[in-house]
Amino acid sequence: MNKLVRTGVVGVGAMGQHHARIWAAMPGSQLMGVADPSIERARDIAARHDVPAYADYHDLLDQVDAISLAAPTTLHREIALDCLAQGVHLLVEKPLAATSSEAQAIVQAAQQAKVVLQVGHVERFNPTFTELTNVLSSRRVVDGRSPAQPLCHPGV
Repeated sequence: MNKLVRTGVVGVGAMGQHHARIWAAMPGSQLMGVADPSIERARDIAARHDVPAYADYHDLLDQVDAISLAAPTTLHREIALDCLAQGVHLLVEKPLAATSSEAQAIVQAAQQAKVVLQVGHVERFNPTFTELTNVLSSRRVVDGRSPAQPLCHPGV
């Protein structure tokens, strides 16, 4: 007998809403709820999938096996460590963290908890980007600057 994986989404903005949609439709997954500090946004996305909405992600953690984390990057470390401490498997929308030391802390916590930690790279498989890569593979992209001009100013 195959067990459903109880899933949730923390952060249901531009990317998180897609995580909720996909988890809700994926065979083998049961979307248990979504969390976002904007409770209005959480309720809107939750209503689309007939699941509960939470303003505080902590209220979702004891109901799930896995979380998609699509909150702002500056919050990834805190939320990820809370999820991992509860033994919740984690898919983090890229980047994993704001700094390399925060990323290392998340990886170490996942190893200690013996749970799956995955970084989402879904846009890598977006058909638009795949086709653009094919179209541009034999072309040289120029931005109108001379080779001596930097693309950005030092310190930017």
